[in-house]
Amino acid sequence: MKSGPLEPDKNPLFSKPESIPEVYWERLTQDSYDVTFLGFQGKVLTKLKKIEIPDLPIAESFQLYLVILSYLSAKKINLGNDWVLAKELKGGIHFFDRSHPLTVRSVLNKVDSKDSLMKAFSNLKGFQIDYGDFSYQIEVFPEIHLRYIFFEGDDEFDSELTVNFQKGIEEMLSLDVIWAMVNVINKVLLALLKN
Repeated sequence: MKSGPLEPDKNPLFSKPESIPEVYWERLTQDSYDVTFLGFQGKVLTKLKKIEIPDLPIAESFQLYLVILSYLSAKKINLGNDWVLAKELKGGIHFFDRSHPLTVRSVLNKVDSKDSLMKAFSNLKGFQIDYGDFSYQIEVFPEIHLRYIFFEGDDEFDSELTVNFQKGIEEMLSLDVIWAMVNVINKVLLALLKN
């Protein structure tokens, strides 16, 4: 039996950005916002209920809107430089286990070499760090960073990709928004790996 929820982009209730509940737009106090997501410049047009990020290599989606709108209305806190795994976030041990696993396997299935992964990450705002066989710290938003750490497989072990979060991120964004954020980043990486 497959664990985890139906992929949101394939769920009719959550596949289109227009499905975002009205409350997410009502929380915004400005008519428009400039936003930088993964280094891509965009604009949130509150009255039109539209997010435009022209160079982002994926189509707009419910999850993309959920992440950006939640970030814009979140109370900004200093997350610092302490890093944890998803299961170490408050409530994460249950949330990220079977019901909402992080979908990094889809990225790993498309990686043919460490070099291709490095090239994909180089298109995102961030920098290489010295963990595993390759790792990259992404600036998702100015206050929010994630670390992807890649361990190359061999004859005995499969390749592995882990995601590390700034400790306390769940004080700014709910766990379902954090999960959606990783899903969106993975879709961006998959699009970049195809190019």
